[in-house]
Amino acid sequence: MSLRNITLGLFFAMGILAGGLAVWWRWSFSPQWILLGIAILGGLAISIPEERRRHLFLQRFWRRTCSGIRWRRGFPDATAYQIREFLDLFVAAFAFPKKRRLSFMPDDKVMEIYRGLYPDKLMPDCLELETLASRLRERYGIDANAFWREDITLGELFTHTRMA
Repeated sequence: MSLRNITLGLFFAMGILAGGLAVWWRWSFSPQWILLGIAILGGLAISIPEERRRHLFLQRFWRRTCSGIRWRRGFPDATAYQIREFLDLFVAAFAFPKKRRLSFMPDDKVMEIYRGLYPDKLMPDCLELETLASRLRERYGIDANAFWREDITLGELFTHTRMA
């Protein structure tokens, strides 16, 4: 976090605290209700811009037409069922809607998708990568840690599932 973000956060917190004290002094609201209101407003102030940013990032994938032909060209010996099954596993691990599975192409990088969802390293994630590794182990019996790289693509992951 930068000094600028910390300073802005402190000023924002002081403004909320001053507003809460003014409400308590002017209308004699219970401190519990003021704290609840501050918590709700603070949560909304943080989550709404973050969700908007995430939505804009995902639009890049959602605007794509069906990528099934790219998967079939990249893996001509794989059946459509095998491709769909792998993509279902991926979208389930990242909690994307199942209908979006063919929005992802073989050359999409897994970490690029992950970092697009969580650009701030201090932001907690929903364990998408761990879930993906666990499901790959359960379904295909492969250990993703053995071959994982920062620039691994969905197509390379699918290749590893085909070898298993």
